[in-house]
Amino acid sequence: MRGKFDEGVPLLRQAIDRTVDPPGWYFHLIAIDHLMKGDYAAMRREAERAALSGRPIAEALLAIAAGGLGDRETARAALNRIDPGSLIGRDAATYFRRHGATEEIVTALMDGLDRARRLAADPPPR
Repeated sequence: MRGKFDEGVPLLRQAIDRTVDPPGWYFHLIAIDHLMKGDYAAMRREAERAALSGRPIAEALLAIAAGGLGDRETARAALNRIDPGSLIGRDAATYFRRHGATEEIVTALMDGLDRARRLAADPPPR
């Protein structure tokens, strides 16, 4: 979350390879790395793995990836699974900052959430 993905992602991949049931947060950071590279398809694959944990950050990452891919239904469903009363539901930027994200990462995450929300709110094409 501090932006040193070139150092952290290989370590996470190694940990995933060595773990029978890796924790969801391992995939959060890899998904964010893909977001920073603009690779929404790869981000989605990691976010889907992370979403198995049921944590709201994983749902936010899945919504961002779906928004980047133009997948309205997945974005809407993921956003709907985030409790609006939770910190990430009320103030996602503060949530990300509290978990150590740099401002560059917070900006990318918030831009992605905004895109997902706009997509999810738009009526489907006829």
